[in-house]
Amino acid sequence: MRIILRATTQEGERQMDAVEDIDCQVDLYRRWRSPLMAFFRRRVDNQAEAEDLTQEVFFITHTSN
Repeated sequence: MRIILRATTQEGERQMDAVEDIDCQVDLYRRWRSPLMAFFRRRVDNQAEAEDLTQEVFFITHTSN
């Protein structure tokens, strides 16, 4: 019985960690999306390409964990 409770607690902690990770990703996206897009727009002078580059940055940071 004790092992089951411990496993449940560990699973709950993993779920909380995942929620916190998602919250951090959302915060990062909200904070940096516009500045990054503006930076890329100035560099490539193309809105669609700037959007793609911005999304790629967030995809890389999300999958690097």
